[in-house]
Amino acid sequence: MLIEGYDFGPLVEGERLLERAGFWSNHLLAMCRFVSGEARPAPEWFGDDGADTDALAEVLLDDQAWPTFRIPFEGGHSAVVVYRNLVGDFGVDYLLTGAGWLRAEELASLDSDWYGPGLSWRDIMHIAETPDLAAVGVHDTAGPTPAPVAVARRRRVAAGGASTRERRAHGDRSTRRQCPGHG
Repeated sequence: MLIEGYDFGPLVEGERLLERAGFWSNHLLAMCRFVSGEARPAPEWFGDDGADTDALAEVLLDDQAWPTFRIPFEGGHSAVVVYRNLVGDFGVDYLLTGAGWLRAEELASLDSDWYGPGLSWRDIMHIAETPDLAAVGVHDTAGPTPAPVAVARRRRVAAGGASTRERRAHGDRSTRRQCPGHG
């Protein structure tokens, strides 16, 4: 597997791991902070068994095969999550890639702390509403295809029949509240 401009390790498709018991507790427990005197984060918080979580950790943390999860969206772009398993330097990288880009854009990284610009809520909504269903990657198979929802929302915005929230999400600031006496 190749990500242009991300040549740090042996990347492998990880999408198949999403359905395995223990995946979500592994992913989410890494983000939990433990404070002395409080309950220690546990796999059971996320509906998983500790043994399943430990077994999948072996796969997720393999330094010979770095699981990579792609969320493809319109225009040949993908949001990508990479379990960066350098020996002694584990982390999770969040990237944005595009067709023809020379390198991946690093959005964020989780090592011992978070860093990076991340994505705005508007960007997250755009990715969710414009999936590239023909591309390999993570797709929402439980619900209706979100693309028609996004098209309908854009049409409502263009026609002026959109809610205030929808107009703001598409860049219309005319609905901003004004403070009395400030025009």
